[in-house]
Amino acid sequence: MGVRSVVVGTGKETADQTTKPELSMSHGRASIAKRRRSPAPLSLQLESSSYSRLSTDDSVDVYDWLEGATGAYMEEKDFVEKAALFASISRRGRQRFCSEDRFFSVEYLGVFGVFDGMAGGRAAQVASQAFPEYFFNWNQAKHEGDGAVSSNIDQALRESFAHVEEYFVQSASSSEDLTSGTTAVVVVLSDSRIGVGSVGDSRAVLCRTSGPVVQLTTVHDTSSRVEVEAVEKAGGLMIHGRVNGVLSVTRAIGKCDLKPALSAIPDVSMYEILPIDRFLVLATDGLWNFVDTDTFSAAMNRSRDPGEAVEALVNLAAEGGSTDDITITVVDLHKFLETGLSGTVKAHRNS
Repeated sequence: MGVRSVVVGTGKETADQTTKPELSMSHGRASIAKRRRSPAPLSLQLESSSYSRLSTDDSVDVYDWLEGATGAYMEEKDFVEKAALFASISRRGRQRFCSEDRFFSVEYLGVFGVFDGMAGGRAAQVASQAFPEYFFNWNQAKHEGDGAVSSNIDQALRESFAHVEEYFVQSASSSEDLTSGTTAVVVVLSDSRIGVGSVGDSRAVLCRTSGPVVQLTTVHDTSSRVEVEAVEKAGGLMIHGRVNGVLSVTRAIGKCDLKPALSAIPDVSMYEILPIDRFLVLATDGLWNFVDTDTFSAAMNRSRDPGEAVEALVNLAAEGGSTDDITITVVDLHKFLETGLSGTVKAHRNS
């Protein structure tokens, strides 16, 4: 196995940084371990990036990375991360002081996520840290043969959402800056399969070498009669097309003042990767609301790699009139099928 490395993207942080409440390893972790699990720290060689000038002589515990700084991303330029298997881009909306979107990409585990926060980026920030923490522990426990751990990806996705939601619920009463919520779409690649879990209106799609785009997620918002009925059954009210007059999405992590009407139970699906599946795309609604399917497909067909794809898509969304934050991750499925997950740990997160 080659050198294990972590590339950390930090973005630009505010002068007054706040510290995230500790993500207790015991929160929602009964299915992972019967006791607090303290994995041996991964002491990893660091590579420098445009957003993280770190000496290659340094080392980092993965959990130190997960507990990283919480500054709001305020740069006017795009936040971009590129690796062999994927590329991600995040652009702050023209009418926003700071971005409410976040993403994470853990190439070693084949886990990727995109989040669109509500009333600030705090909830999306915490979720972007909590999900990879969960999957680091899940992966370790699975390989250690922990009988309490399911090796099924779909079950792991459901448990990860429950774990993160539980943390939000427990923290809401004690942390004023964690009363908001976030959408989430999280993808796990394993062997020749894709597992997808989502809440809200961030989406994941498959782009093929031929044929139409394949939708991997369902949008959870008030335009869906099924979703509206679920909200009302849980005691919520539809006021001016919004859940309790507040949100247009019907599922989200956090935003505990709207529970139980606002569900955090994800839709989870499994897909077998076919040879014609070229790219996997995860994105927030800053893309999907402003780029139609034909334009999206044409751009993806022209793209030779994930880096080209994310640049093309974010520019198309801006040209289409998007003033919202735009965050996109594109994964090269052909490369994934050819080489599998690399022996290096590539952990990317925008803060």
